[in-house]
Amino acid sequence: AAWQAGDPQAPAVAQAARLQARREGDGPALIAAATLRGELALLAGAGPETGGAREALHALAEGLKVAELLGTFADPHLLGVLAHAQRRGGSPAKAGATARKVLDRSPPRSPARVLALLALGEPGEAEREAEAGEVAPVWWAPYREG
Repeated sequence: AAWQAGDPQAPAVAQAARLQARREGDGPALIAAATLRGELALLAGAGPETGGAREALHALAEGLKVAELLGTFADPHLLGVLAHAQRRGGSPAKAGATARKVLDRSPPRSPARVLALLALGEPGEAEREAEAGEVAPVWWAPYREG
């Protein structure tokens, strides 16, 4: 929630959460921290081919690896953020494939679905999904342009 509130300490909070999850061997918390770190990196960068997209891809890869080690599917929200990082990083085909996975794996009217629809270039459908699910804009508005 720190990044959503615009807290300048959000990166430090995310890193602290990551380190604590690693110390405690808490895989789901580590996936959540990786997702947060990916969001922060992606939203800090601007435009395609940014270091922000590369940094986000690196952070999100940690979450994907943990899910693989746990023998679970990747978290749909992580995949939604990944689709945006792939698109900004210059891989629109990968972004589309990832976003379609999110639509297959996420519940209706969830923040992950909204992110996926935005990554697929469907802002109107994304806004309808957000409204139907009462998903606050803080979850998806920063991705509208990216």
